[in-house]
Amino acid sequence: KIPTGDGTGDDAGGNEVTVDALGLLCPRPVIELARAMRRVRPGGVVTVLADDGAAELDIRAWCHLRKQEFLDEEPWGDDPEGDVRAYRVRRTGHPIPADDPGARRVPGTPSAGDPRPAGPPAGDDLRP
Repeated sequence: KIPTGDGTGDDAGGNEVTVDALGLLCPRPVIELARAMRRVRPGGVVTVLADDGAAELDIRAWCHLRKQEFLDEEPWGDDPEGDVRAYRVRRTGHPIPADDPGARRVPGTPSAGDPRPAGPPAGDDLRP
């Protein structure tokens, strides 16, 4: 069973949580990661399942900014194309601010009720 991104899965509040971010576009997978990270203790691991090509870059950047440990990424499931990836992040002792932009609804994303596709603002270059 894959717990949902709302943290209601079997391990919510424990030391391992899996977030199903399949079908969610940038920035939603990292938003769901930020929410889930608050539900695990330091040392705990959050696994994000995502098929958005921008997820790895976003998750790595969030981990760097929030001083969380990006463990690894690997193909997940029976996807013959290999588009579905599992990203594992360990929560460190560094706090995750309650006002973390990664944990709030972002205007222009489906999570905020906006029917337009999610994506970076025009002219925003997320490449390093």
